[in-house]
Amino acid sequence: MPPWSARELMGNYSVKLTVQAFIFLQELENFSYDLSVLDHVWSVLFPDAKNTWHHLHVNKYQKTYYIHHISGDAGALSVEPEKGVATMEIMGNRSFPIEEDSQKAAVWKPIIASARRWLNVRKSRP
Repeated sequence: MPPWSARELMGNYSVKLTVQAFIFLQELENFSYDLSVLDHVWSVLFPDAKNTWHHLHVNKYQKTYYIHHISGDAGALSVEPEKGVATMEIMGNRSFPIEEDSQKAAVWKPIIASARRWLNVRKSRP
């Protein structure tokens, strides 16, 4: 069990992107997914704090997750449990580790936090 509580991290943008991403993906696993060949696929639509709607497309291939920000300029992330979070080239298969203090991390942190808040709202409904 991680040393942080998912509830404590809700909406906390100062938490490392890696931690936010891992928790988001753990929470996402509680929701149903579509299958595309062998991939698990989720489509997550959610509002942010400014009530702007976002669309994340998440693929899980083997142990790696690929998160694409369809409705914005954030690009894509690859997340591997053993290796962490990396940014991906558009339409490429190369990825680069993301620095926690980078502009890319600053863009992704509120997106992931907003998606997590929305998933928790959806999960709490009967």
